Amino acid sequence: SDWYQSMATVVLEPEESRPWPNAETEPEIKALLGGKQFQNPCAVMRGKPYGKTLYNVFILAGDGAPAPATEVTQPRRIGAARPPATSTAGTTNGRHWDAELERWGGSYESWLGMLKPFHADVRAQLAARPAELKGLIGREGFLFFRRDLEYLVSGDLREQTDGRDPYPAIIDFHKQLQARGIDLLLVPIPTKAEVYPERVSEKAPPCGRPYVAPYGRKLMQELAAAGIEIVDLLPAFLDQRDTGNEPLYMPLDTHWTNRGVRLAAKAIAERVKRYAWYARMADAKPVTCTRQGDICAMLTDKEGLAYRPMSLEAQQVVGPDGELYVDDPESPIVMLGDSFTGVFHFEDCKHAGLSAHLARELGTPIDLIMAQGSGPRIRGRLARRGHDAIQSKRLVIWTVVTRDFSDYWAPWKPIRLP
Repeated sequence: SDWYQSMATVVLEPEESRPWPNAETEPEIKALLGGKQFQNPCAVMRGKPYGKTLYNVFILAGDGAPAPATEVTQPRRIGAARPPATSTAGTTNGRHWDAELERWGGSYESWLGMLKPFHADVRAQLAARPAELKGLIGREGFLFFRRDLEYLVSGDLREQTDGRDPYPAIIDFHKQLQARGIDLLLVPIPTKAEVYPERVSEKAPPCGRPYVAPYGRKLMQELAAAGIEIVDLLPAFLDQRDTGNEPLYMPLDTHWTNRGVRLAAKAIAERVKRYAWYARMADAKPVTCTRQGDICAMLTDKEGLAYRPMSLEAQQVVGPDGELYVDDPESPIVMLGDSFTGVFHFEDCKHAGLSAHLARELGTPIDLIMAQGSGPRIRGRLARRGHDAIQSKRLVIWTVVTRDFSDYWAPWKPIRLP
């Protein structure tokens, strides 16, 4: 995970790496290879450690044929044929976003005008910091990830080119699940800069209101109008950010704290319990751990020396048998996510992540599919489970950190479910 944090390294999905290079590979990489192409690489890793793209291509000796797909044996079905899933997004969720827009000027242009001094300061800070340094030093001991700040001032997300507009891929995924009778909950995870903007700039609006990324809210309004059910964490996070003894995000890290995890799990559980198919395990115990903070590796060596590892507290989820919670691949509820679902769960204070606390709230285990840095593309891992495994699900909870709605490193492609 340190390599991922400091070198921005990800593993490409198989459909993007066979063959490789492909149409999306950088022209300079293709030129370097002189037209050579690998038909069936075992894995392709992409990183941008010092501002220059680097690939590691792994080849296994042999005939180069990919391994056959693994069959899913006797998947647990939640029912035979089901009617198409339905959503209240166009009604309840739609009113939510409309009221928000009316509160802050009636148009996104007016809303943006209210944030002009703050956004100008954010742009100035980004321009003053060398582009290769991904960490920025905020106020009152907070560090920030460059992409979090770039998201705040990114403009209308629907106008992104080269397949970076998230809307079509999200709508496509929803329709495919809906046709199978599977519900979708989209859970945009706010960035630390959205929840604590005054730690970025003294020109931020008080307590983060009006919300400092209006075009992110515009995207959510449009998704809700199209029938996407959204669990909106930002209002609850802003309401709770100044309560308690622990912030909702780690000061030296991109990710949330134990308190942020539990607040998100509670909000998601409240919505899940309203599904008609939901019917009613776990307790929790305190644990401590240390974490350096991923943004520390994004500073200069001299700057990084000023920050010591953080001491963190979390609540490990345990079952009625006293054993630590583990996710269940056969659960009818599957959660898709990136490192926000992995932090506290697979690293640091383990068994204390979002899926664990959602399972505790619901009284039933969760199936988690997680990959570092792959929130928008995690759908590919669900697709590779196969038709029967997907059909055994009743609900997909898709978590995406909001910064990935803006200028994500790869296109937001629709991914066909088998």
